[in-house]
Amino acid sequence: MKRINKTGIIAIILLSLTFFSMECLAIRKPADIIERLYGHVSDENGYPISNLDVSTFDGFTFRNAKTDNMGQYNISELPVSKNNYLVIFFTKEGFIPKADNIVVKEQKNIEHSSVMKINSMEHAGFIIGTVYQPIRGGKLQFNNGIKAFSKSIEVLLENNGNVITKETDMNGHFLFEAPPGKYTLSKGGSKEKLEIDLSAGKTVIKNLRSGFVLID
Repeated sequence: MKRINKTGIIAIILLSLTFFSMECLAIRKPADIIERLYGHVSDENGYPISNLDVSTFDGFTFRNAKTDNMGQYNISELPVSKNNYLVIFFTKEGFIPKADNIVVKEQKNIEHSSVMKINSMEHAGFIIGTVYQPIRGGKLQFNNGIKAFSKSIEVLLENNGNVITKETDMNGHFLFEAPPGKYTLSKGGSKEKLEIDLSAGKTVIKNLRSGFVLID
């Protein structure tokens, strides 16, 4: 019987691993990428708002940008698959924050503009967010993004034993306006609580997950 030396065994193992890796790469495609998300932000009088914070959330990560002097923003390469969602947040001190859901129909250029309302209660702050269900996985086609949003879900904001309760709207969003202070945020029936330190005139973005879609 012929003996196989250690060098030969190592070579066979490396060759097998190479073919296995190539097979995995051939089967599993990467998630779709939105090439460019862009738009224009103005106030109710049509004037552009500069230096406004634009944040996108795909169910797992945030991407951030600011508007330029013309009120325009541009975010490139967002990993959200077709027919899934992302949330875009518009925030700036002196304005009431906004959140919009964007469904991805194609992976090229997506335009989304917004009009902001002026906030007259400068002594208070805002907490904005969404209750969402993310999706990830897939052997033949990798999926990533938000699959669905939960409407009419109870969201609780607590401070020193005082609780403010709101329900998510038809888009799964919630918005609290509250005095500066330390708060905890949770959704009805959940033990998870998010800590929030709110300052006057500022906006905090906090999202609450409701389930998870995992594709084999």
